[in-house]
Amino acid sequence: MLELRSAASEEDVSAFLAIRAAVDPDFPMTREAFDDERTTPGRLDVLALLDGRPAGGAFVERQFGDPTSSTAAISVRVLDSCRRRGIGARLLEHVARHAEGFGATELYAIARTEADDLLAFYAAHGLREVGRVQDVELFPSEVEVAADAPPGIEIVPLGARAELEAGMYEVARQADADVPAARRTRTGSFEQWRRRSLGSSLVERELSFVALEGDAVVGYTILGRAASGDATHWMTGVRRDRRGRGIATALKRAQIAGARAAGIPTLRAQNDLANAAMRRVNEKLGYRARLEWVHVAGPLRV
Repeated sequence: MLELRSAASEEDVSAFLAIRAAVDPDFPMTREAFDDERTTPGRLDVLALLDGRPAGGAFVERQFGDPTSSTAAISVRVLDSCRRRGIGARLLEHVARHAEGFGATELYAIARTEADDLLAFYAAHGLREVGRVQDVELFPSEVEVAADAPPGIEIVPLGARAELEAGMYEVARQADADVPAARRTRTGSFEQWRRRSLGSSLVERELSFVALEGDAVVGYTILGRAASGDATHWMTGVRRDRRGRGIATALKRAQIAGARAAGIPTLRAQNDLANAAMRRVNEKLGYRARLEWVHVAGPLRV
């Protein structure tokens, strides 16, 4: 007998996280990350039990936490021993109905390039490849970087300086629109941007930096912890009329130097393959490719 229920109890949350770790041990989810993501608009976490035993899990939420998005980000995972019994299809139908309830018309998912079964599953349900993202990593202890800046630019830690956030938002309104991605992030209002970019408990404000030209914010970079707990570059943006001066590189150098001083063992970043400019910055700084993610999307069908 198959039962689907919301992962609400402590027991169910533990089972949900254990399934994620078993299916993709390189990318487990911490409890802190789970609790943080539960606050995302439209979020629902579902546990599948086969004859009373945890067999799979899925989640759905509005993409990028945008409360107006008609795209639903989903993930479906089933234990190896429980596959080909229709569990994944039931989970997908369940989260799709939830997404329909908040007005979604499209489903969007991500899988590693080597996850053949998962990619085939998504394809069988009408999701087709729309883009690829490169996952890169760097070991701060193995590199020497100078936290310098171009002439006229000062790089400062964000820390508790809330007065810099409005300027960061104005840069984000340009940067978000210019990132080449299959589905671009809608910056939204200042409050929406701040909740998505800085409101999480996973943000490392002391290792996030702002580029100033006088009193004006001309760039920023945000570091946070990924679902797995790894320190990850969340976003780097520079004002359009200040690009090409090395500001993005200087911001990332400051982050690497800060991470090295803090004893952080690994820094990770993800960039769309189409984002050649940021990929060049990462390569210049010593980041090395780790793997690729396939992004798939398709119409919501229930």
